[in-house]
Amino acid sequence: MKKDCIAEVIELHQFFETWLSGKSEQSQQTFARLSDSLDEQFLMINPDGVQVQKKALCDQLWQAHGSAPAHFKIEITNADCRLLDDSLAIVNYQEWQTGSDQTCRISSAIFKKERDRLIWLQVHETWVQER
Repeated sequence: MKKDCIAEVIELHQFFETWLSGKSEQSQQTFARLSDSLDEQFLMINPDGVQVQKKALCDQLWQAHGSAPAHFKIEITNADCRLLDDSLAIVNYQEWQTGSDQTCRISSAIFKKERDRLIWLQVHETWVQER
């Protein structure tokens, strides 16, 4: 499950990269990659401390299609998974975004395994301060 959780983090961020840069089609079928992987009670705490529920996050991201520059990139580094039991895990990782500027955040994601797929329950992001 550890490898699957880390792969899920990387793959969903690849979706964000192509979605935000406009390299993917803006369709419900494409967007399902995100919406189907989030629990109905999903919560994201963004780096500014704002709590965002699934519906609001999906609405914001739908509107943000193509809002990033074409060269926008997301790189996931230092991913580490801690299994809590057979169906729950926490993945900690750094998310580097490069577009107009470069930013980094440390994130923790909580997953549950449901049948043969991973569902995102919560994400908490914290800005990494420049040195």
